[in-house]
Amino acid sequence: MKFARIQDGLIFELFTADDGHYITYYFGDFGVWAAVDPSLDPQPEQNWTAVQGDDGGWTFAAALPPQPTEADVRRKRFTLLDESDWVMLRHRDQVAVGGPTFLSEGAYRSWLDYRQALRDVPKQPGFPVNVEWPAAPSE
Repeated sequence: MKFARIQDGLIFELFTADDGHYITYYFGDFGVWAAVDPSLDPQPEQNWTAVQGDDGGWTFAAALPPQPTEADVRRKRFTLLDESDWVMLRHRDQVAVGGPTFLSEGAYRSWLDYRQALRDVPKQPGFPVNVEWPAAPSE
């Protein structure tokens, strides 16, 4: 059977024992211990929460992943723009010297649209939590 030591409303550590008597004997009054439903696989490093109900029973829940911040989303956007700079610069250099370009005019336009969509990410209604990232052109 799996037992969780609870501290500040979080699962702090797990211990496996045949029954709760071993936990009481071995740990005594050191912390609050609760039996964990065998169908759950909580991990202390995942910040699982533990809430004691009015009946004395415990409910465990996985922590929600942290919500992306505006800075996180902008950092990703800047990275994606930076990763596509070479495509734009190469094409512009080829046009400037009057040589053939590796992108067709339509492909170049797709890259321009993609980069504009990246710049418009902060204008999305769900920004910064629900962002729909544009797909980079395949050509």
